[in-house]
Amino acid sequence: MVAGYPADELAAVIQSAGVDPYQPANREMVRAQLMVHGVAYEKTDEVLRYFGIDPGEPSNPGSASQGSTSGTSGGSRNNSDDYYMENGPGSPPGEEESAFNYQELESMLRAYGYDVPANATADELEALFYDALESMPEPAAAGPGNMSQCQAELEDPETISLICELYDDIGRNSELKTAKVPVGDDLTATLRRIAVQVSGGMDRLELGMPDARLCVWNMDGVVTQENYMYFGECGLWTEPLSKLVEAGAGNFNTGRVAHQAPNEMVVDQAYFLEIAIQPLTQNISVEAADTMLTSTLGTGLAPGSTETPFAISFDTVKASKIMSATLEGDDEFEIRAMTPEQQAVLPDAPTVWKWRVVPKEDGAGYLQYNLSQSLEIDGERFDRSVKTIWLDVDVSTIDDLLEDDEPPATRDTSIMASTLVAPTNNGTPEMMSASAEARCTFIEGSDPDRFAMVLSNLAYNPPISRLAVTHADGDRITDALLETGFSVQRCRDTGRSATLSALREVGRKSLARKQAGAHPATFFYYSGHGVNIDGTNYVLPVDLPGASTAEIEDGAVSFEQIFNIVSTAVASTSFIVFDACRTVMDDESRGMLRSYQPVTWSSGVFQAYATEPGKTAADDGAYSEELAQRIPAAGVPANVLFKRVQDAVARRTNEQQHPNYIDLTTGGDFYFQPE
Repeated sequence: MVAGYPADELAAVIQSAGVDPYQPANREMVRAQLMVHGVAYEKTDEVLRYFGIDPGEPSNPGSASQGSTSGTSGGSRNNSDDYYMENGPGSPPGEEESAFNYQELESMLRAYGYDVPANATADELEALFYDALESMPEPAAAGPGNMSQCQAELEDPETISLICELYDDIGRNSELKTAKVPVGDDLTATLRRIAVQVSGGMDRLELGMPDARLCVWNMDGVVTQENYMYFGECGLWTEPLSKLVEAGAGNFNTGRVAHQAPNEMVVDQAYFLEIAIQPLTQNISVEAADTMLTSTLGTGLAPGSTETPFAISFDTVKASKIMSATLEGDDEFEIRAMTPEQQAVLPDAPTVWKWRVVPKEDGAGYLQYNLSQSLEIDGERFDRSVKTIWLDVDVSTIDDLLEDDEPPATRDTSIMASTLVAPTNNGTPEMMSASAEARCTFIEGSDPDRFAMVLSNLAYNPPISRLAVTHADGDRITDALLETGFSVQRCRDTGRSATLSALREVGRKSLARKQAGAHPATFFYYSGHGVNIDGTNYVLPVDLPGASTAEIEDGAVSFEQIFNIVSTAVASTSFIVFDACRTVMDDESRGMLRSYQPVTWSSGVFQAYATEPGKTAADDGAYSEELAQRIPAAGVPANVLFKRVQDAVARRTNEQQHPNYIDLTTGGDFYFQPE
């Protein structure tokens, strides 16, 4: 050991930089390489002596900058009689050899951007050199400095396995890169080419300051003096980089966890709840992990969207290579795991746990996710809880949901009559009259087991902008559904109460058929303004007083309400189609509201959206026209039909609008028009 390091490793790292450690003229270059690799300055004299080089008089890195009395040999270390010749002790180096040393130092300083005077003396060059050393970043406390490096070894006689650990400018963060390089006709020549490439060019290699240094494993035949400038034997690094690559699956201790669940449920309706974790690694950031999680849970944003996904809740937790997850709840919930409780966690993709949850009693209930690490201590494995998530859920019976709201109490307004005046806001009288004419008409269809509600809203009041073609959207969808046997509840410009009342009527009719032993189907279509707030999709009724979050949550109709009323609790097959997400909001509301997200917990329901998650759709009828045209097509399964609509709208809008759908139905294909 020399200065606390294996002597052969010190020699190898200096040689890999193209510097011969046994040449007295290379004294300061050797010292520089030692310091760059983390050897303390006060220990460099010991290393120099080991290599047969007189370190000269003791000094410190700053002494040269304060002046020196050195002679013609240059520098503060002037005991030239004690230098060694190239092949042993005896004579000092010649003047030409000493001059070459400082020419190299001058070139190196210029290459790194230092202003070197044209006729700089040896003292001035040495002072600049020590200034350069002082400005280098501190090496890592764990050992030799964090310098970019590449390691090569023969995977087989024809292939070189190259692994590089490349650090950033401050030497704190690194990334691993791998490559397979053919050996070619000449192994040595190939390694030299690799060395030049990873060094950043021949100039940097010749100066002994490569971007990354190359060393080789188990290639004794090519590690020769002629190749020292290009590469040396790997040695200073205690562990091959290949071990870091192989251990990639375990190279993490934290992860991002995500979950989603409804706040309202219906007795005997099945729901699928999920929780997932994505490890955070050197190459997977929080943003990348969240993107992977949203894609896995089915609510990812459209490419290029900068919006935060609403339908998923995220958190950072401790993680390990094996983790467990459970879902618990009140006795009123029937919970069945659909994935193993304990699973391997790997960085390549999120690990997902899934449960089928069926509420059995109505009332206020709770569910609880539990996520745990699985750790091995003294040969025994233990679980350590890292995250507990509580969910408060309101559970209703389908009969309660299908009951109409009690009418509001009547008030005597005669005493207020004198204070009322006609509205004068631009356009408001027309909007109010349109709302006053709001109505729902039930149109009987030919198939007793098919029920639909088609709702279109356009007569909004500021700050929510009025729409233009939504009634035309609804009319064409109504005609298409009637052609395939559906009875249609056709509603225009309804408020919240009227919307829910009409929806309940459809639910009651379908439930009656189901209870009679039939297999009814329901279809809900909406054209108008729609938004997503905190994971919940909303239909905006025309009597909504404003566009704030509180006003929407209190006065709009949620996806959960629609799902629970017309889903598999009342029908064997259900469709929910949102032709919404309009772009025309007034300035007061624009930017506050985001468009719909698919909901993966809604078992048994086919969801379709006029545009992709996180995007908005134009108010031009493109989606309804393409859908209405294809609903009556004979012999086309529903999933194929909606895929054709997706492609047609994308083509029609020059890829500006991409409809989205998610099929969570069971029991085989559904045909709107059988052959």
